[in-house]
Amino acid sequence: MRVGGQTWNLLIIAERAELRAELRQLLERGSGGSCTLVEAETGAAGLRWLKAGDTVPDCVLLAHEPPGLDALAVLTTLREEHPVPPCPVIILSTGEAQGREVQRAALRSGAMECVDSGSLNAQALTRAIENAIDRFAPWRTRSLRAEEALRASQRRYRTLFESIDDGFCLLEMLFDEHGKPIDYRFLETNSAFERHTGLVNATGRTARELVPQLDESWFIRYGHVATSGEALRFESHAPAMNRWFEVFASRAGEPERRQVALVFKDITEPKRTEQALRESETRAHQAAAKAEAESRLLDAVLEAAPAGIIVAEASGRLVRMNSANARLWGTAPLSESVEEYREWKGWWADGSERHGRRLEQGEWAMARALRGESCADDIVEIEPFDAPETRRTILNSAAPVRDAAGRILGGVVAQVDITARVAAEAALRRNEERYRLVGRATNDVIWDWELTTDRLEWNEAVVAHFGVTREELGPTIDGWYSRIHPEDRDRIVTGVHEAIDGSEESWAGEYRFRRRDGSYAAVLDRGHIGRDASGKAIRMIGSMLDLTERHRAEAALRESKERFEALADNISQLAWMTDETGYIFWYNQRWFDYTGTTLEEMKGWGWRKVHHPDHVERVTERFSRHIAEGEPWEDTFPLRSKTGEYRWFLSRAHPIRDETGRVRRWFGTNTDITAQLEAEALLKEALRARDEFLSIASHELRTPLTSLKLQLQMTQRRIERGDPRAYEPRQVTKLVEQSDRQLARLVRLVEDMLDIARIRTGRLVIEPGRVDAVALTREVLERLSPHLADAGTPATLEAPEQLEAEWDRFRIEQVLTNLLTNAMRYGDGKPVAVTLLSQGERVLLSVRDQGLGIAKESHERIFNRFERAISASDVSGLGLGLFICRQLVEAHGGHIWVESEGLGRGSTFFVALPVSPKFNQLKRAEGTPVAERPLWTGEEPPAS
Repeated sequence: MRVGGQTWNLLIIAERAELRAELRQLLERGSGGSCTLVEAETGAAGLRWLKAGDTVPDCVLLAHEPPGLDALAVLTTLREEHPVPPCPVIILSTGEAQGREVQRAALRSGAMECVDSGSLNAQALTRAIENAIDRFAPWRTRSLRAEEALRASQRRYRTLFESIDDGFCLLEMLFDEHGKPIDYRFLETNSAFERHTGLVNATGRTARELVPQLDESWFIRYGHVATSGEALRFESHAPAMNRWFEVFASRAGEPERRQVALVFKDITEPKRTEQALRESETRAHQAAAKAEAESRLLDAVLEAAPAGIIVAEASGRLVRMNSANARLWGTAPLSESVEEYREWKGWWADGSERHGRRLEQGEWAMARALRGESCADDIVEIEPFDAPETRRTILNSAAPVRDAAGRILGGVVAQVDITARVAAEAALRRNEERYRLVGRATNDVIWDWELTTDRLEWNEAVVAHFGVTREELGPTIDGWYSRIHPEDRDRIVTGVHEAIDGSEESWAGEYRFRRRDGSYAAVLDRGHIGRDASGKAIRMIGSMLDLTERHRAEAALRESKERFEALADNISQLAWMTDETGYIFWYNQRWFDYTGTTLEEMKGWGWRKVHHPDHVERVTERFSRHIAEGEPWEDTFPLRSKTGEYRWFLSRAHPIRDETGRVRRWFGTNTDITAQLEAEALLKEALRARDEFLSIASHELRTPLTSLKLQLQMTQRRIERGDPRAYEPRQVTKLVEQSDRQLARLVRLVEDMLDIARIRTGRLVIEPGRVDAVALTREVLERLSPHLADAGTPATLEAPEQLEAEWDRFRIEQVLTNLLTNAMRYGDGKPVAVTLLSQGERVLLSVRDQGLGIAKESHERIFNRFERAISASDVSGLGLGLFICRQLVEAHGGHIWVESEGLGRGSTFFVALPVSPKFNQLKRAEGTPVAERPLWTGEEPPAS
């Protein structure tokens, strides 16, 4: 192809021959046939041609025809061999959706253009090639430069990497499925790595491979760096390697790579040296701390000193002036040399021949001290820098500061304003007299600090209170400061000097003061600051009050309060306290736990909110009356819990009186007696049931006995009269039958009561055996048939031929008899239907009558002891039959219940029994003689 007068060489890589042919035609039309074309069917062939060819094509047309020809894969391979491609590449894609996706990926992979092969024409193809070639040259130049810069950077990095004395490594963090760091792999290490770690051939291996017992904390730290990007610098011990390391860890690359770069060094030997020197360092630290404390004390003294202090270097340069100096001179310059001292104006005022002459720069006390002289009490009149018309008289003293060899390191000047000294001394003498009088009249520790001379005096009370003599305290403020507890010292010293340096007239502070025996006394210290006419503090007098006993009493009070609250919060009752008027100001925690309220809601008379509305007025009136009369209060009422439930409480309050008998407060409790009241109610109900049972039992037992007694008395009177009818067989038979029925009734009643006792004591006997349920039911019906007929309640049975089960025959017979007897009694003279059904692993028995029926609310009640469906006056019996039936059925693992649509609608009793029941311990007593079972003759239905 000729473009701009030049022929271009093109490489076409396309799998489909028709596409290659189409591209040739388009290129011939667009160039007039003046281009050189090389064609390849596969990406591999095209790449081989590029690699082997002597001539680099001016452009490559690469078709994207997946899966056979994947243009993106070819581009990737090309970039691996040539990070900067040798020529521009145009991707030919197919399909609009595919084209957009391929275009984005291709451009990211280094393609110059990406066009849709389906919509190409000669002009568009020619323009795409021209654009690609035009843009490729500057892009390639930039890319080559960037690649060369990258290689240079890598060379520098590698040189630095290998030359640093510290160990270096690049780690790849390994995480488990929960995102927890569990190991790391060494990707790169430098030559110092092995020397610092002792690990050989670490690259590519994991930490757990190299050091199996490595502590998990290393993984956690590096995992945090990899995920958060936060760099860490730390020292840590690796027991598994027996080494200490100093490490700087930072994330390397993008977060998803999970890589961490480490720069580290083995500091085991320094650590061992540190361990060996620790004791020595401790002593050194102690000495340094002492020196620091002394330095701070010196600084404090310097700053607190009433004299103006100036410190200079050996060259004469002034380096420090204290506050007092500023008050003397105003804003003074920090002169750089002795020559500059001429800026300071001063005149001799010592009464000598030089009196009134201005000081030369070399005559100042500081200049002489720097020459090695010691100057004391030069009297000089000065002119402050900020008050040119003002004159002050000072005492000027100086001394050189020397090192151990005697060389002069600098100088210090102290200047004291003595302008008003005479007046001040007179005032001080008067104050001294007053001070002595006060010192004798008080038991407090009195101190007197002369600020102008920094002298501090104490009265004799300091010995009595702290065991420290005035000589031990010394004449200066240092003796006081040194006995202040270290934790309090800075605060107190700062407060004192702020009061002195400010305009305060007094100062007060509470701190700990060391006694002679080393213990500390808590003191309240108060000082009054005396000032001269100019407002300068010249004296401070104060007193120390020993608060130790007061603090002990307060601590004891707090401890007592804490013990009381702990006791009150852990007792079972709700507790509270009121003032003398009944205003409640405290509740224990149990009150809040129960009511769900807060103190703000309950204080005062807020407790009325949780009282039952039916009782609150009565309780309030009675409580108020007892509070007014001062008499103990007791009442019972319900309180609402946080769930809305009301529970009954026995509440009491007792007055707490002072030594005069006056009520100061009340202490009250609320004891939950709901369970007690419920138990009392249950006891009353049990006693009522017992009395009713005894009444019924007495009646039921007396009835057959009375009948039997009357019959025997009638027979006896006939025998006594010689009446031959007494011996007639018919008459005797009738008497025997009637007596037998009454005795059977008595036996039945007694056996019911014995069964109840056996059930209650766990001695109910269950002896299972093979039973045919159908045959057993037929036998019971046959035995009761005369009674059923007499009652006008004929019974029918619907059952299969046979139903075998493992039951206690006697007990199940007892259940059947009871149910049929009840059907006779309450069946209203109508037929009774008995049904037996097999339901797999269980047998279902039902007895249905058409009689009186049972109200729904009584369906469960009738199975309780001494309960009946109708009044005891309407039918005889103890009300135990159904209760015993339930116990016997449940002893077999079964269930008994009744269904009735209501009064007058009849009833159906159901018994469901497993064919092979499991008998529990209560209902299965091995070795119990069968003779203990209750007996029934079958002459009359049993009582229920």
